[in-house]
Amino acid sequence: MNVMTDGRGNLNSLENETGRKGLNNSVPPETKDNLNIILGHNEKGAFSIDLQKVPHLLIAGAPGTGKTSFVESLLVKMICQNSPESVQIIIYTSDDSQYAGFDNNPYIIEKRSIDHHELRTSFEAIVELIDYRLSHSSTPRNLDEYSDLFIVIDDCSFITQYSWAKQMLYWLIQDGRIAKIHLVSVTSTPLSSDIPPRIRDGIPHRIAFNTGTGSISRVLINKYGAEKLQIPGQMILKGPNILEKLDGIHLSDLEIRTTLRQSTAEYNGNPSSTNILFQSLKNEIEEESIAASYNYTGTGSQSYTAEGKRPYKKKEPDKTGVKAKINNKKSPIQQKLTLAGLIRRIMQTLFLKNID
Repeated sequence: MNVMTDGRGNLNSLENETGRKGLNNSVPPETKDNLNIILGHNEKGAFSIDLQKVPHLLIAGAPGTGKTSFVESLLVKMICQNSPESVQIIIYTSDDSQYAGFDNNPYIIEKRSIDHHELRTSFEAIVELIDYRLSHSSTPRNLDEYSDLFIVIDDCSFITQYSWAKQMLYWLIQDGRIAKIHLVSVTSTPLSSDIPPRIRDGIPHRIAFNTGTGSISRVLINKYGAEKLQIPGQMILKGPNILEKLDGIHLSDLEIRTTLRQSTAEYNGNPSSTNILFQSLKNEIEEESIAASYNYTGTGSQSYTAEGKRPYKKKEPDKTGVKAKINNKKSPIQQKLTLAGLIRRIMQTLFLKNID
């Protein structure tokens, strides 16, 4: 890819690059269970990206630049190309009028307005879902049986003022990529005052609409240029070895409503397995919270059952479960890697040879 700058990091022109792993600039086939999604178009045609290879997305731009419209169109594209058993979506929005057509859709596990009291229970259930998937999968290949879960937060800056939310977002970014759980974070500004650096730095794939100022553009995509985008919907995609200027996908309200009605009619049946597990974990977290308010302590096992159930368990405050994550306890995958490294060193010492 040739990127022309003026020597000060200003973005003068962007030229399409092809042949990268996981990317191409042709229209993906309209087949089910396909996350190769068109993000936009440029002078060389449609540009698509495989969202299975993009763990998370950070989308930023000034109000009225087309962020939410783009995300709605992106979600509809995902719904068109996948079944509810392969893709599930959770939406948290600061404006109830946004994403209105997604209510009661079989692809949507949960859609709610951003309220930090209610949202905390949902976030705890997401963290528990990640732990459940990792603890029940001995290898990454075993995770293939799970659906891809996309969590949309629009506007993310509404919740990052809370320390518990920042910690859970960090865990979602770190372990979610392994457990096929993706964060789509939407914000008006990616500055550190709204999006903490360790969260922002954990999302290398970013989409910039008109940022309003060059300093915000530089924070988001490491270059000036996004502040010069003139037309709503124009965007710059930045990622590892990626820099593309695109006219982002845009579906009309009628197209969105029609597609969502069709998907509801086609899959108007039982909820997906991911939906059932998430709701089960969430209900048990709420029950434990109620039980704790009455000083109830159960004595059951702390492990999950095959259905993802968690019996009440006796625990000290801030020492187990999700609260341990908030206090920076190592995640299950980190614990596995640490143990694997220890076993490898022991075996190398005993047998004086490398263990592959």
